[in-house]
Amino acid sequence: MTLNEIYTMLNGIEGMENKVAFDEIPTTQNQTLPYINLQSPTTSTFGADNIVYYQSPNVDIELYTKRKDISLEAKIENTLTSNAILVVGYIFYSKYEGRIDEQSCYQVVYSIGA
Repeated sequence: MTLNEIYTMLNGIEGMENKVAFDEIPTTQNQTLPYINLQSPTTSTFGADNIVYYQSPNVDIELYTKRKDISLEAKIENTLTSNAILVVGYIFYSKYEGRIDEQSCYQVVYSIGA
């Protein structure tokens, strides 16, 4: 699954239209919570016959909200599960979360990949 496919999938979540960005939210958008930030810090590769046969981005989906939003998290998790079945058959992710006091927000991160 490509970054663009993940972006399109997340941007299609009700209430999250135009609230998804790569790497950071541009300050010119005056983005309000909630929003999703996509990052791809590394890539996993599969080699065969002494060449890189397949590359897969490791993606962090960072959800920022004013407070813990269980229903929005469920929408994201359902989207990752249902849409991934149509595209790649599965997406396995790990999830961690915490409060960011300096920014007065709550962060949930879904990590896909290695």
